[in-house]
Amino acid sequence: MSTIMETREYQAIHKFYGARIAQRSQLPLMNHINEGIAILEEFGCDMKTQQAFCLHPLVQNDEDVDVSWSSAYLLALEYKQRANSYLCKPETDHVRTHQAVYELVGPMSQECAYMLIADKRQNQKDFIAHHKGTHARSEQLFRYFNMWLSYLHMEITK
Repeated sequence: MSTIMETREYQAIHKFYGARIAQRSQLPLMNHINEGIAILEEFGCDMKTQQAFCLHPLVQNDEDVDVSWSSAYLLALEYKQRANSYLCKPETDHVRTHQAVYELVGPMSQECAYMLIADKRQNQKDFIAHHKGTHARSEQLFRYFNMWLSYLHMEITK
């Protein structure tokens, strides 16, 4: 049985990120992928969901890397659409209910919801460790992560 690290999707993001580090936390960018995959594994998510999680930074930010060859590509595109529809910015600071999140994000597959949980949990962990109380939008980011996670946990238990 192959592991996620042996897949083309993991190799694609690993090659793209290389040894680069996050500007604020100074952590390797691959930490986000590896920790997110660990969260997906905790939930028992299948290989395709893990592969799509590997691709999400490439697809979400419209990087100049063609990953349309992957069977997980369409799931990564769904992730992009849902994730980018609710970002922490002044225009979304009014979001304070699950209904408001739904109105921005719309319906999604269970796989996409799990990917978003992995992404938001990992990002929230780094935010708390490296930025809470020092980031200019610390209060808004704290609420944003909590709102996303609360909403997503409700979605996966429907």
